[in-house]
Amino acid sequence: MSRDYAPATTASTSFSVSCLDNGNACGSYSYTLDGGSSTAAQESSVTTASLSEGQHTLVFTTEDAVGNIAT
Repeated sequence: MSRDYAPATTASTSFSVSCLDNGNACGSYSYTLDGGSSTAAQESSVTTASLSEGQHTLVFTTEDAVGNIAT
């Protein structure tokens, strides 16, 4: 499952997403920032180092208990 969202303008370096799988919270999370390597996230939120001014791309991925992956 993939979702495209309109760009948002923000000075924040904290981001969060929510995920439910049949009413249950999703299992593991990871993210990439600007096409970098995948980083495991402890929860569904991430705080990054300061970002340069301009457009950035943050992609969250989650995997449920049976191995289904959603981005």
